[in-house]
Amino acid sequence: MSGVITTQSIMDDILRGIAIAGVNRLVWTRQPVFSQGTLNDGFRFGMASVTYGLVSPVIKGILPPQLSGILPNGN
Repeated sequence: MSGVITTQSIMDDILRGIAIAGVNRLVWTRQPVFSQGTLNDGFRFGMASVTYGLVSPVIKGILPPQLSGILPNGN
């Protein structure tokens, strides 16, 4: 995220989370991809990304400038 939270960015993060959950279930856990579990996991992953997007600027503002580069930019 670029620091601005919009409806589109939230939906993008949730859809990205669902895609990640689908690949995770297909490749690693060998569970059904087209199931409610994929949506539940994807929503969790997406909301974790939204939360990180909200908290990251605050944390970067608190850290000294030499340490603010240690957090990933979310891309």
